[in-house]
Amino acid sequence: MGRVRCICTTGHAQQACVLLPNSRRRTAPEDTRQEGFLALIPFRQRAARASRYGVRGRDPACTMRRLIPAPPARLPHYLLNEAFMSTFTADEFRKACGYWASGVSIVTTRDTDGKPYGLTMNAVTSLSLDPPLFVICVDNKSETLEPMKRSRVFGINVLASDQQPLSNAFAKKNPDKFAEVSFEWGNLGAPLLTGRLLGLECAVTAVYPEGDHHIFVGKVEGLTPSADGEAAPLLYYRGRYAALNPPG
Repeated sequence: MGRVRCICTTGHAQQACVLLPNSRRRTAPEDTRQEGFLALIPFRQRAARASRYGVRGRDPACTMRRLIPAPPARLPHYLLNEAFMSTFTADEFRKACGYWASGVSIVTTRDTDGKPYGLTMNAVTSLSLDPPLFVICVDNKSETLEPMKRSRVFGINVLASDQQPLSNAFAKKNPDKFAEVSFEWGNLGAPLLTGRLLGLECAVTAVYPEGDHHIFVGKVEGLTPSADGEAAPLLYYRGRYAALNPPG
């Protein structure tokens, strides 16, 4: 048995102790053993009984110790150096995120007056099967943010491979993105775009501000897959659109 380190549970002993196992160590009585723990006797009796069970500790204040493998004495200096953790720029981080290939969606909502809003997004992911939940991330500067917070609904329109122009249009700022776009109103009041690969209607259950985005959790109340079983998704990879290779 190798060197092990114990963690004191007495509350006042902050340093870890080192226990040196004895090859002739006998099994401790049941009243001094607990599941996953080695219970040590009070200090007055420790000197006499520790040698009997082959256990020696450096800290007499311990009354109970949990044996775990000893960790490194200290973390490498570069993990403790804050500068090491932020040596990349925002642009480098953005490019690194581009290595995650994803689908492309247009997330839509409406304001309290019924005006539609939407933006192109790939920060979309499923969260839970039961209940059915999706997560989206909306930029704090997006004009879609406040209407979505007020209406508490959003639609996820997963785009098909032939909808790249639609993706480009909703990626730009425009006071009336829906002027020449064909869509229908979903049951919750979020716009669902014509020709989509998949439509999801979600009711907002939680909103979390984090960094330069807001995270929305939505319960899926309705879904409408494309009727075209051969339709392919629009993909995005490293700052450009991509497509699936045809089978074969």
